[in-house]
Amino acid sequence: MRLETEMFVSVWHLAVPVLVLIAFIGMIAGGYDRRTTLKSTGWSLVVFYAFVTFTTVIVSQESLYVEEKMVQDMDEYHAEIKDRLSFSEAPGIVAYVGAFLDEDDGTKWVIYAGNYGSAPFTGTVSVTVMDEDRVTELLKRTFEEVHLAPGEKKELDSVYSLESRDNPYLIQFKAAPASSAGADAP
Repeated sequence: MRLETEMFVSVWHLAVPVLVLIAFIGMIAGGYDRRTTLKSTGWSLVVFYAFVTFTTVIVSQESLYVEEKMVQDMDEYHAEIKDRLSFSEAPGIVAYVGAFLDEDDGTKWVIYAGNYGSAPFTGTVSVTVMDEDRVTELLKRTFEEVHLAPGEKKELDSVYSLESRDNPYLIQFKAAPASSAGADAP
């Protein structure tokens, strides 16, 4: 479990003072004495903050897990490509697609791109996912105007599919830099 600052101080935590104020006003309107009102308002602050924080942590853990897994798998995928090709032929831009089972027995396809080169990249990235036999095209996406700084890795898109995908699949990608002269990219 990875904890981030945004889990403890987020936009959702702005609801805590509002709820505490409502509890405080309710205690005053109920005619409770000052000590009981302050004590109950303090406990309501603790309980509301704990509830919002717990909910935020649970919700954000899935996205953090997906990000961590995708970057790790993309790094391994790039290393595999470098091992198969000579260093000069290894691509600077790598696209990677991960399939995550959804709670509805569907598949969440997450598409990431990473710049493993030393120069910034601006251009088009096309990604095609095929089944293991290269017969059925499972997913095809093209992304225009992708900007990646050297060493940057980021999510390009996520797509939901109703069919479950736990079988092996193949990824094909092509990265074409934008042409500065306005001609078609190679």
